[in-house]
Amino acid sequence: QPLESNAVSPDDWQGRWERGATGFHQEEVTGSLVEFWSYAVSQLPEDKRDAVSVLVPLCGASRDLAWLLARPEVSSVCGIEISELALQRLLSENPQLGDDPSRRRSVGPGVECWESSDGRLKFYLGDLFSDSLLTELKSSCQLVWDRAALVAIDVPDRAKYVSRVRELCEAKHAWLMELADYDRSKYAGPPHAITEECARSLFSGQYRVEFLGSTECPSRAERFKVPVFNQPVYFMSDL
Repeated sequence: QPLESNAVSPDDWQGRWERGATGFHQEEVTGSLVEFWSYAVSQLPEDKRDAVSVLVPLCGASRDLAWLLARPEVSSVCGIEISELALQRLLSENPQLGDDPSRRRSVGPGVECWESSDGRLKFYLGDLFSDSLLTELKSSCQLVWDRAALVAIDVPDRAKYVSRVRELCEAKHAWLMELADYDRSKYAGPPHAITEECARSLFSGQYRVEFLGSTECPSRAERFKVPVFNQPVYFMSDL
């Protein structure tokens, strides 16, 4: 019998950063991003492949951001995160991005944007679902990199999350996504388990869903006390 999923509020995520309870933060670039990035770009419209705008929702201080910026075909990266501490950590670990306070501006109520010195990284501090963020970013991105974002969203809000991210992207766009899957009778999340059936159901009708592969993560299985912790990777392309 699956356990009832744990709900986590924005304040809870803020608290995790404040307590240093950031087990979701990886000290290395996500392997599936490195492995499948070229394939994801190759599936974009041909005229978009040399200047890709990437959206990274709930990005934290991910090392994936700097890796993406180092790709010559990436024109810009937009990260969205609620914690100021995540931005501070990102800047401390990536001094090449610069840390000029004058490059920070208000976008609207509760949302600020910090830009890297070259303007290629825009890091938005605020609620993904805020109206001001939608006004700022509507229809601006071509490729979504989702690692630990959808699985962090409360289960009842998954469809709302997909809809919001879709609004932030161009009409023709795609997702590269690493999810989590495990025995839900043993752990209630987050990260919340998403089966292949659930992933296909969530994106069906709007996207072509392609399963790219899966890896086991023994350290996470041990941490969350589940027999097996799988990290499936999907590519979703706009129909």
